[in-house]
Amino acid sequence: MPAALLRRWESAADDAELWQFAPTVINGGLAADSILVEGTHVSGVIGWSGLQAGDPARDLHWLMTARGEAAEHALSAYLRARGGPQDGGIAQRALLHGELELARWLLHGVETRDPEIVDDAVGLLDGLVDTVHADESPALSTDTGPVMAVADVEELLDRTPRTGGGSEASSMLTDSYDRSDLERMAAGERDDDEADATGALPLDLTGWGDDADQDADDDDQDASSSASS
Repeated sequence: MPAALLRRWESAADDAELWQFAPTVINGGLAADSILVEGTHVSGVIGWSGLQAGDPARDLHWLMTARGEAAEHALSAYLRARGGPQDGGIAQRALLHGELELARWLLHGVETRDPEIVDDAVGLLDGLVDTVHADESPALSTDTGPVMAVADVEELLDRTPRTGGGSEASSMLTDSYDRSDLERMAAGERDDDEADATGALPLDLTGWGDDADQDADDDDQDASSSASS
């Protein structure tokens, strides 16, 4: 297996956000030839031997690997018809299932010792690697959080407690914050003029605090000794 695909699939498998879905009844083996069509209408669906409750993305893998505008319309129609909770990762999971089908095809060729299937699967996987390296294949993992509607954002803000105090201190910190300066500092760069103007200055604290009191006591003792002598 190509290392690029293994990293891609392992990253998707480790993305906990991607696998937050509600199991539903699925065909389990749905493919393009499973759907019977008369004219422009679906007349039936065949091949229900894999019927089960599972990830709805499994029934859409063949659709997402086809991509194109038709696939997007079909996915939108499916989500509208299904209803229920939002499944923001269904498209990525469907694409992942579709890519894994190529690996299953390769395993089938190895198990049946069929060189033609093996060569076909290797060619398909090589093509997938090329699209991944060229950034032409959509990402499988979720890069951002779910998109919230305006009403949801307003509700979230209403439920968020507002704490008072500390505004003056916060403004003092943020007003002096300069991202460009911070980036230069992180990069190890330094402006000598700015360093001289804003750097720490050496302070002579002799004669202040406890040291000053101790010095005064020492002076008094020296004066008393001189007077007595």
